[in-house]
Amino acid sequence: MKLLVQLAAVGVLLYFDVRVTFLPNTWWGNSLEYLITAVWVLGITNSVNFLDGMDGLATGMSAIIAFFLALVALQTGQVYFAYVALALLGACLGLLPDNFRRTRSAAVFLGDNGATFLGFTLASTAIMGNWATNNIAALVVPILLLGVPIFDMVLTTVMRVYNGQVKTIGQWLAYTGRDHFHHRLAALGIGRYTAVLVIYAITILTCIPAVVLKQARGIDASLLLLQSGLLFLLISFFMIYVRSHQIRLIVREMSQEGKEGRKVSPSDLERLLTTADSAVEEAPPEGE
Repeated sequence: MKLLVQLAAVGVLLYFDVRVTFLPNTWWGNSLEYLITAVWVLGITNSVNFLDGMDGLATGMSAIIAFFLALVALQTGQVYFAYVALALLGACLGLLPDNFRRTRSAAVFLGDNGATFLGFTLASTAIMGNWATNNIAALVVPILLLGVPIFDMVLTTVMRVYNGQVKTIGQWLAYTGRDHFHHRLAALGIGRYTAVLVIYAITILTCIPAVVLKQARGIDASLLLLQSGLLFLLISFFMIYVRSHQIRLIVREMSQEGKEGRKVSPSDLERLLTTADSAVEEAPPEGE
């Protein structure tokens, strides 16, 4: 049902010819643009919803993206898009004090409907505007603004397909796991509150370059996109390194127990893995 509703919403956008435009104006070019638009909107919509797995994460991240989207819209003279972004920013800031509290759990939640609305609005607004004079730069702006949701979507999708956890789009939408960006950060031992702040900072870092692309050349935009890609690559390697270190500690403890003549049972392994994942287990799955 969720997928059908989202497809209907995407269908409304396509009916009114809301799409990315960068391919030749031919039947195959237009068809591919419609397909890319559908994938973009569905992907970002669900990625923002999936990121709503920690208090304040989706709300604060959407507020940051909306703020920079409004700046870019004002820079390019697209006042109505700025109004949409500012309205979204105001809604998020109004919710944030009750949705992100340091010492207590959130009192108000976005839920599936709220997070999906944020993702859909950001994804569709990002492709409706003309954000730069250069076509390549205009394409790069939405990618930079929504870099964190894109990174999380790509990271979890690749890992879940690789591990055989999802095989269809329906399974991808329905799967709720603890392997998202914020869960992996929390697993490093920094805690949920700090993990959210780190993602806020990364969102700001990826959004700032989008503000300077109005008159940029294609090569400049490409280099900024490459810079953001390298940032996420370094983050991925860091998380993998720390996680590997945690696994080595588990293996070392198992080896020590084995030397003492005690056989390691499946329950022992489960206990060790649970200890290593304690930070992750504190975080609720997405959508809760």
